[in-house]
Amino acid sequence: MQFHVMLPTRGLIIGSIFLFFFATHAIGATYHVAPYGSDSNPGTQAQPWAHPQKCADMMVGGDTCIVKDGTYNDHDGDSHVVDMKTFSGAGPTNWVTFRAENTHGAVIDGENASSAGRGFMMRDSDYVRIIGFEIKRVYTGIR
Repeated sequence: MQFHVMLPTRGLIIGSIFLFFFATHAIGATYHVAPYGSDSNPGTQAQPWAHPQKCADMMVGGDTCIVKDGTYNDHDGDSHVVDMKTFSGAGPTNWVTFRAENTHGAVIDGENASSAGRGFMMRDSDYVRIIGFEIKRVYTGIR
C-alpha cells in the first residue's frame, strides 16, 4: 500500500509570505525608562534610559516605551517633558506607544518647564498612544 501526501504548496508559500510580512511590521522594539537609568544605556529592561525623551528620539512605528514609576521632568530646556517628532513607519498597524509600567506610577512633571510647557508635545505625530501617566504642572498635558 502506498500513500501520497499532497501539500497545498502554493497556499502554504503565499500564507508564509503573508504571515512574515505582517509579523515583521506588527512587532516593534520595546524600550525601557527608569529614574535610575542613563541615556547612554541601550534602553533595555536591565539597562534603561533615564528620560522618556530618549524614547521619543529613538522610536519608530511599532515600538513601545515602558516608563517605570518615578517623576520625569524637562531635562533639556525645551519646555516640554517629551517632545515628539514624526515617527518613521507609524501607521494604523504600527502605533508608537508610551506606557507607564504601572497606572499613574510614572509622573510627567512640568516643574522645570516654562509657563507654556507641555507634558507630551506632539509635532506632526500620528498614531501615538500615551497610556497610564500622571501629568502635572504643565500648561497643556498633551498637545
